[in-house]
Amino acid sequence: MMDQVCNEIKRVLLAGVGLADKGIQKVGQGVNSLSQHGEEVWQKLTAKQKCASCPQDEIDELLSSLSPEQLDALRSALNAQPPEAPEQPQNDENS
Repeated sequence: MMDQVCNEIKRVLLAGVGLADKGIQKVGQGVNSLSQHGEEVWQKLTAKQKCASCPQDEIDELLSSLSPEQLDALRSALNAQPPEAPEQPQNDENS
């Protein structure tokens, strides 16, 4: 009888260790996924900032240096992208 109780306690403890290990694995996967997504968002934001800070004369110069085929490819790429959602106004708590 005592051996049965000890075996059951051992099984419960081992199940707890297994559960903790699975939880750590899942949390690690979630952190990795969120980290990767954050990196992608950061790259998009920094790319938009670089584009927004580029002077118009540099853009004009670059566009004028493109061949007709390159211009067509650029137009196709721009037309293929879905329009961005308008920015939502931020709520001021003091208002």
